[in-house]
Amino acid sequence: MKPNPLAALVALLILFALVLPIRARTASTYYLSLATNSPAGSDSNNCLSIITPCATYARVASMAVPGDTIDVRGGTYNSSWDNGGTECPRCTAGTNLTEGSGAITVKAHAGETVIVRENTISRPYWRYIGINVDSNDVYAGVLVTTSYIYYGGVDDAHRVEIRRSKWQGFFTQNYDPPNETKGIHLQYFYIHDNGNRSPQPHVPLHGSYWESGYGVIEDGEFADNETYGIQFYNNTNLGHPSGNILRRVTFHGNSRGVTCAANAVDVQIYNNTFYNQTLSDVDIQTTTNCQVLNNTISGSASFGIQVVGSTSPVIKDNIIYGHSSTDLKIWSASNAVIANNLTGNAIDDGGNLTVLTGNQIGDPKFIISTASFNPGANTTSPVAIPASPAAIPVSPAAIPASPAAIPASPAAIPVSPAAIPVSPAAIPASVIDSVSPGVTINLRPHQ
Repeated sequence: MKPNPLAALVALLILFALVLPIRARTASTYYLSLATNSPAGSDSNNCLSIITPCATYARVASMAVPGDTIDVRGGTYNSSWDNGGTECPRCTAGTNLTEGSGAITVKAHAGETVIVRENTISRPYWRYIGINVDSNDVYAGVLVTTSYIYYGGVDDAHRVEIRRSKWQGFFTQNYDPPNETKGIHLQYFYIHDNGNRSPQPHVPLHGSYWESGYGVIEDGEFADNETYGIQFYNNTNLGHPSGNILRRVTFHGNSRGVTCAANAVDVQIYNNTFYNQTLSDVDIQTTTNCQVLNNTISGSASFGIQVVGSTSPVIKDNIIYGHSSTDLKIWSASNAVIANNLTGNAIDDGGNLTVLTGNQIGDPKFIISTASFNPGANTTSPVAIPASPAAIPVSPAAIPASPAAIPASPAAIPVSPAAIPVSPAAIPASVIDSVSPGVTINLRPHQ
């Protein structure tokens, strides 16, 4: 049989493909810069160096693939940043968004401030680091309609700022499966002054409106937003705001701090600080197993925590004080667990709690110990710092009065002769009578 040269060539190519090492693609960095910057951005550039940046976000976003970085030069970008609706190529489940492994990263250029008007995120597995949003009456500053997004700053000293949205500063919008939004991570942020530019009737005006599930919100601040700092809520029966975690966040100056409502199941709210909302700090409404743990909640104009129509809420280990109404108010609930809280006034349980144990009433500024806590009872705290010195009994026996405590040996007390006062009685009268006024008598010790 005559050999087939074409078959031999194909076999050789297959062999080379099997034995040659496969070279992984090297991640690329694309540069974005305003046309008014120097160097100026232009979409006719290749975007691959700091001196050849592109001018529009759409241009660089269309080029990036997982593992790539978009480096954004400083300035204010007035156009909306919208990733478009197509799935991110080669994005896979399990991407470590915090570290950026396999994700597309959009970050501010080192040492420069980046502000955009609106950021609409509709592709999964993107990270946004140091991208501030000043919405200037745009409806939502950051609108997330897909899964597995990280948004935040570098650390708590370099937080992103999201402000002045007409409705919500940070909005995670959900859809029915299989396109369910979930796994959003918001960290190192300052979300403030949203929802109060052009209030609309029957529209949520929040710092953040959270319809998606299994997210983490941490290490940030919600301040001076029109209604809630953040609301976990199922608005249209499409949302699934369950399994979210809120931790190490400060709330102040909002109408309300946080609400867990409308089928937001299994939400955990812990290690946060709330103060000086104009209404209440924490609302739990018509939901199941919302857990409020180890928070400090003080000084708002109405309630510290209030529960309405919820099943199995857990409120434990919180300090709640200084509210103009009740610190902890239960309007209606079933299977509630209210335990080990310190409140400034009596808990109003509405008579419908199943577990109410280990709570104390007292001013937290004066509580110095929990050693006398009886976990099986609710008490008014007896462990307060005494306010009057008279309240501190001092035993005379506590003052060492024994002469034995004073060294008696003259050798232990070096005394100069000049330091020993001499009584006039020790001077002979004949000497005193013979001395004229103004004359000094010098005495020397006997040798």
